[in-house]
Amino acid sequence: MIIISTLPNREDAKKIARTLVEKRLVACAWVLGEIQSFYIWKDQLQEDEETVLVLKVPKEKASEAINELRNLHPYEVPEIIAVEADYVLPEYLKWAKEVCEK
Repeated sequence: MIIISTLPNREDAKKIARTLVEKRLVACAWVLGEIQSFYIWKDQLQEDEETVLVLKVPKEKASEAINELRNLHPYEVPEIIAVEADYVLPEYLKWAKEVCEK
């Protein structure tokens, strides 16, 4: 599974990525560059710089990873989107499962 979230800054994203990998809830985490987000919050147009966090996790660990991400996330209502991958190289999936089983 791929879990995508946005964070207010790179340091928050790195902290959450490191924690989830150290706890073996995700096999790998990407902290991508800053993006410009536009959205409505409490009836006001918002424009913010955010950092994208991408997590790669075996399906069996997804719920636990999402729960921990939610607990660590600083936003009141965080963006947490999970999608199932259509294809994963079998050797990569094997590695990811081994990492998250320990």
